Amino acid sequence: MVPKGTILWEDYDEFLAQAETDIDAKEFHETGLARFVDFDLQFLLTGHRYYVYSEEIDAVSTAELCCHTLLIDDGSRHRSYCLLLLSHVDVDDENLREQAAKYDLEDEIDALLRYLETHGEVDDNWIPEWDEFQKLAADYEVQPPQ
Repeated sequence: MVPKGTILWEDYDEFLAQAETDIDAKEFHETGLARFVDFDLQFLLTGHRYYVYSEEIDAVSTAELCCHTLLIDDGSRHRSYCLLLLSHVDVDDENLREQAAKYDLEDEIDALLRYLETHGEVDDNWIPEWDEFQKLAADYEVQPPQ
């Protein structure tokens, strides 16, 4: 049992949860912004920890991490962080779209991918202007698509 835990998304045999403590169990895989450090992207974090429970996976893929991050918070800050991740790491678009469908995030992921492909030519209030994103990317030493 996890004290003070909240389920953020659930499916037949998986769920995404927020907890205030670390969970060290085989089927629980850490996800969310804390995992971005694995890709040399380190952010200020809250006291909450995020885990996906699944007996099917050994580790959270980059595509899943992006989707989990949007499930945790679909605001402009988390979308910007997903854009940094997608710019910094080679993520298979087809796999990302498959994961987006699983989590019902097709529109959000399509908008992020279109944004990167068109250098900001997306009408979405939750995504930063291209010049703002370029500044953010420079702060994190990430090279946005050219």
